[in-house]
Amino acid sequence: MSVEISPDEVRRHARDVDEVARMLDEARSAGAGARMSSDAYGYLIGPLFTNLYLHPQGDELIDVMRHASEGMRGLADQLRTMATAFEETDGISAAGLRRIR
Repeated sequence: MSVEISPDEVRRHARDVDEVARMLDEARSAGAGARMSSDAYGYLIGPLFTNLYLHPQGDELIDVMRHASEGMRGLADQLRTMATAFEETDGISAAGLRRIR
């Protein structure tokens, strides 16, 4: 039994993963720029609700999205490295088989 994995398809998938990372960065950037006014819920409750609940939750979400996009970029790099390793290993194996003939 054998498994065929095309290095070109792995690289294509790496580009797709890079695109997901780019979209996460775009969403993170939009979220970082959107802040609710502290008086959105009134002058008495608004500052408490937004500063103690909404803003910290938003900051946490933005941080999670940053970690996710970094992870996606790392995954894309690993996929490209894997595709190169496939090609190198196949080349070494092919050279060995040619010497046997």
